[in-house]
Amino acid sequence: MQKQSQFKPSKKNRLASLAWLLILIVGASLACTLGADSSQTMRVRKTLPTVTATPRAVAIIEPPADAPVAAPVTANESEPVIVEPPTPIATAPVAANNSRQSGAIFVPPPTAIPQQNPLPATNPALAPANTPPASPTPAASPTAARVQPGATPASPLPAPPEPSPTPKLEIPGWTFVNVRSMINQGDAFVVGEAINNTGVPQREVDISGIFYSSKDRLIGDEIEAVDYIPVDVVPIGARVPFELVAESSQPIYRLDLIGLSEPTDNPPRQDFEFLNVKERLTTAGMYCLRGTVKNPGAALNEYLIILLTAYNGQSQVIGFGEHSEISPAKVIANQTAPFDVCLDPLGQPVARYELRAWGW
Repeated sequence: MQKQSQFKPSKKNRLASLAWLLILIVGASLACTLGADSSQTMRVRKTLPTVTATPRAVAIIEPPADAPVAAPVTANESEPVIVEPPTPIATAPVAANNSRQSGAIFVPPPTAIPQQNPLPATNPALAPANTPPASPTPAASPTAARVQPGATPASPLPAPPEPSPTPKLEIPGWTFVNVRSMINQGDAFVVGEAINNTGVPQREVDISGIFYSSKDRLIGDEIEAVDYIPVDVVPIGARVPFELVAESSQPIYRLDLIGLSEPTDNPPRQDFEFLNVKERLTTAGMYCLRGTVKNPGAALNEYLIILLTAYNGQSQVIGFGEHSEISPAKVIANQTAPFDVCLDPLGQPVARYELRAWGW
């Protein structure tokens, strides 16, 4: 009779092994159903304390370091960015063991931090009920100006009128000598010399005239007249050449010369001497004098003018010329400076001449 092997499992042990195998299979199934993939396990990053109790809970979660990171999406600058609100999570209490299996911990929501410009919610059901819609701010016009009621708009002030120049008056005491006039219908050319017998040095001297037509009738129409005197200030008793050109719409038969000027002081000096003067006539018909001028007094400050006046046989003025010294301050006591001065005699022979020097 053979012995029964002592390693042969009994019926009772076989049932126990099947029971344990069934429990392992069921447990593994439950673990697969309730658990989560180890690679997708979520960890709590940060929780914020809640001061005021809220009716729901929000989970703040962070993927593990080894989880793949999605590439950032670059938003188009011309399109607004819309942020979707978080999906609400059920507020039902969760057992502690379930929270361990899912890998997430539910905590109260953090206190809301106000934003400067909140983005509008895309879901109307999630938008706050008591928040009034933001009013659009009108853009200010860069060219618009605000004017207060009753205010007067600013306007540029008118420029002050320029003062009218004081007209020069006819000064009695001017004497005219050695005058030569050439009149042709409505044109007149007059040269001569004016002597200051007013008793005061005169400046800004103008020589003008009163013009008459036939039968000594005064010409009332406007007459264009231009005069020239080579010096600025005429001392008392000094004689200075002048030139006057006039044009009238009516024939001129005669004229009366008048002097317009202003009294002044600081007259120029006239005590200069001329040395080694020589005459010459150029090929162009100009009459010239060349020589040196001597200053017996103090040095000059501004100018030194040498005048040449030529006369015909009747002692009438033919014409005059001038020479201005470039460096008058160098012409001091016992010093001389050369000069060369010319005039146009207008085809007439020169009977005599006179040299005068004016300096200041």
